[in-house]
Amino acid sequence: METILIKSAESAVEFALATERKDLDILRILLSDFGEFQIQDNDLETITVNKDEFIEWFAQKLEHTTIDKIEYDRCIHCSFGSPVVLFNGGNFPRVIRDSSERSKTGLMLEFINGKIVTLKFCYVFANNENKYIFECRIENKIG
Repeated sequence: METILIKSAESAVEFALATERKDLDILRILLSDFGEFQIQDNDLETITVNKDEFIEWFAQKLEHTTIDKIEYDRCIHCSFGSPVVLFNGGNFPRVIRDSSERSKTGLMLEFINGKIVTLKFCYVFANNENKYIFECRIENKIG
């Protein structure tokens, strides 16, 4: 079977809507059994896990969150052109540890044969400015 890498906005929308609806069954269908997915561990370190571990982590995050805003963008760094979904202004699901981190985090998706094979935290977007937290704080004090 031929492997087809897809940078699909439609599949990103499916992922976003399943997340908004907290539909874990659809998320399980969308994620590849052989994919690699980033999460944060208990120390807020980014680690790569399998599908089941990602679903468990994501479900816990969704329990305490309402998705009220979804934005779509494109990665312009490690996976140029891949779709990125930003939930709640880039404030979900990743927790920001300190002021040296970017103010927004998106979820960059890569697809093979219609399944999400890579889901990574993304910080560099084509259309959304993403300042460091310390820059935002300085602007708020000056402005």
